[in-house]
Amino acid sequence: MDTPTWSEKMGDYRRLGIAAIAVLVLSAGCATSQDANTTPPTPTRTNLELINADVWSADPGVDLFSRGAELVRATVESGDLTLFGGISAAFPGYSSAFDVPHDASNYDIETTFYSDSKTLPQQRRTEYLHITSYAADSKRVSAVVCRFYTRPESIPGEENSAHTFCEGVVLENGGVDAGKPGLRDEAAETGTPNGSRVPAWNVFGTWKIKKIKLLGGDETPDSCFTWWGEKFPYLTRVGSRRFYEVVPGATMPTAPLATSYPEWIGPS
Repeated sequence: MDTPTWSEKMGDYRRLGIAAIAVLVLSAGCATSQDANTTPPTPTRTNLELINADVWSADPGVDLFSRGAELVRATVESGDLTLFGGISAAFPGYSSAFDVPHDASNYDIETTFYSDSKTLPQQRRTEYLHITSYAADSKRVSAVVCRFYTRPESIPGEENSAHTFCEGVVLENGGVDAGKPGLRDEAAETGTPNGSRVPAWNVFGTWKIKKIKLLGGDETPDSCFTWWGEKFPYLTRVGSRRFYEVVPGATMPTAPLATSYPEWIGPS
């Protein structure tokens, strides 16, 4: 019998709310080159914009600029900013999109995604995110987001880490209609002059976040494995397991920070 990989073991920790830390950091102690005696700046929306980029795609037939997909993007991006800077660094309206008081027994919402204090150190990375298993109407939106990230520089200890994981998202609407999506970003390669990493308006409106959590291998849809396999050929599946690893003899490539896409331009 094959010994479970590190990635497989991670699924067992998600109910403790620490999966986000382990999967995203991998080697947090090596993630900064700052002098040990220098206190890093407190993460804010502004400086987090400078070190992170998000590049989104979706299954055929899913419009990234539809109201439902916009809500999925806003939820996931806000959750990431919360990990790095606390919930005050997230998008406008994100904190009020959670039910309060929080139900500690609700394992569909990982506590690290609405924490008041930062969980992770700042890290320079490009996140590639793909929306799949998507369903949306005026009252409910659900999706799985397949994820992978690259760094502009190599990090000791991460050479053979696959950087693949996936996230489940559900939102429900208490309003009379879904609301209008923001303006479309038509400049994928060069960025939009008035676009932003963080929206200036409340994207969530009357919607509430009912699920934001990392998923284990048994919950990861086949469409994520298809996307990973097509986009990142230096990854390989190990036997019949529902996880990827770096091809033997290969190392994770580095890549410059990409231009975020879509950017947040303005309400329609």
